[in-house]
Amino acid sequence: MVLKKIITILLSFSVVNLFAQVQVQISESSSSRYAFSWNLEQYRIDTVNSGHCQISFDAENTVLGENGEAALPAYSILLGIPPEGEIRVGFNAEAVKTITLQSALLKHKDLVSKRQPDVVFKNPWISEPVYGNLQGMRTARVIIRPFIHDEKTNTVRMLQKGFCSIEFPSYPVRSFSLSDQSSRRPLLKNMVINYPVAQGWYAGRKLAKVVAPSFPLNSSSQVVYRFRIGDGNSGYNEMTTDENGILKIPGDLIVKSSGRRNINEVKLYASYKGELPAGMLDSAGAIPSGLTEVPLLRVDRNKNTYVDSDDYFLAFVTGASDWFFIHNREYSFNLDRYDDYRKYWLTV
Repeated sequence: MVLKKIITILLSFSVVNLFAQVQVQISESSSSRYAFSWNLEQYRIDTVNSGHCQISFDAENTVLGENGEAALPAYSILLGIPPEGEIRVGFNAEAVKTITLQSALLKHKDLVSKRQPDVVFKNPWISEPVYGNLQGMRTARVIIRPFIHDEKTNTVRMLQKGFCSIEFPSYPVRSFSLSDQSSRRPLLKNMVINYPVAQGWYAGRKLAKVVAPSFPLNSSSQVVYRFRIGDGNSGYNEMTTDENGILKIPGDLIVKSSGRRNINEVKLYASYKGELPAGMLDSAGAIPSGLTEVPLLRVDRNKNTYVDSDDYFLAFVTGASDWFFIHNREYSFNLDRYDDYRKYWLTV
């Protein structure tokens, strides 16, 4: 079975025909909710060489089932979501049909690389969200499961009609320039079904003001901002360097938040990189400090030693896990299994 492209659901209050077999009518696409109705009109049951049968529909773009279980077609959608919080997914089945099969369903064998085993279905028809990151945008993937197989009776329940409602966590919507010609935009627009709304959550980095933690940020007069850097992947999937990069902190952010300050008073701290060693730390058993200062390149345009709106700061930031250069083009990967993100504190 060939995986097909994700079919992008387009405009609000529109009907999208997916190969004339599936209709998806979108009733809302906003910063608070994404809702649509599902209508599966046609499907196919084909006999394969082994004598087994195989169910398919033209809009399918993924395959469900563990290795050795029946291969069932499904429909996966990718949503852009706010940088923080969890979404709430609800699905109501409105029409379900029972199909009696004439032969056993084809089971996973050669399709292992294409199946989607690591999804949870609390609702029988739609999966729990799987969170990820696509070129800087936080995403949630959910899978509609139109067919549920009962091996004992050799029947399949088919979802003909249903209604899905996905609620987003509250997050301030910021303006976004449509003139942005970044190479990332075409991919996001084609993959993320609610991109026109989701782009508003990613106009730029947002620094959240927090209470200053303990040492070395121990001055009650300090203004502290906290942010995170990371791929946003979960589990053991941080095997990239996408989180590494140069962070630019504009001077107007400092001026607006804390007034006119000496440029040397602005400092950046980061959490410990990577997990602690498994063995003895050192002869004294000392635990490394929790925070470390990150070098800042301070650009003082008029050389007055104060932070002005057109000044800026540059820092090299990374995630918690990372590749490290050893020698002769050899690299070692240090994994932090406890956190995909590395925390940073900007202080004044």
